[in-house]
Amino acid sequence: RGEAAGMSRRTLGGLDGPDADADFWRWARARGVVAVRCEARDVAEGWRGIVATEDIERDAVVLRVPGDILMSARSMERDEQLRDALMTNGETRSMTPADKLAVHLLLEASRGRGSRWHEYVSRLPRAYNLLCCWTRRERAMLQDPAAIAVARRARDSTRQSWERARDVLAALGLTVANRWGSIDAWRWARCTVSSRTVYVPYDAAGALCPVGDLFNYAPPPPPHRHAIVGTPLDGGDEGKDDDEGKDDDEGEEEDEGE
Repeated sequence: RGEAAGMSRRTLGGLDGPDADADFWRWARARGVVAVRCEARDVAEGWRGIVATEDIERDAVVLRVPGDILMSARSMERDEQLRDALMTNGETRSMTPADKLAVHLLLEASRGRGSRWHEYVSRLPRAYNLLCCWTRRERAMLQDPAAIAVARRARDSTRQSWERARDVLAALGLTVANRWGSIDAWRWARCTVSSRTVYVPYDAAGALCPVGDLFNYAPPPPPHRHAIVGTPLDGGDEGKDDDEGKDDDEGEEEDEGE
């Protein structure tokens, strides 16, 4: 396992720290990303972020990112495999723009080093603390019935979006059997989309923007989260209910025949 080799538990690809960040920054600059009076660094408040290197005037441009390295509806259209799968299967399930971007992200993650976004995807957070990830016990600790219901609806909404996307995922070879089509992987992808996208005028889901999404980060004081075991693709303890040792969704995928 990557953890045994001293790899980071924080990122999807186990890549973290000054050397990995320097490699990522070289990758970004080689593709035309330009930072103006700022740079990516580890920040004392928690993890990675963008810090100013000089005074910055109001309304000044601080980052330029070429449109062709954004992950968005436009990059989906350029991917023939993804475009065909969405056209054949996606429209019948009324997939939302966020659903489609999550499929796009999972497809690129599954391609590993064959993805043009590998350096970016492998450095995304391995897990999130959004409401849709909360376990039954964690929701119960909210105590207020209305708050518990909101958290439960968030989890249910993520499962419903996965149901909408399953035909497209299967057409792309992303199945429960290989874990890329599992509810855990889907929840990770939807959390990434909902928490890290930046605004673009041509896609309601926004776009995943290498380097740019580091601006969209306000970490809490360290430690920034509990220890994580496993990844979105190999289960681990993330997302499981402490009182039962099982996730709300466990057992609901057995009828898929994958």
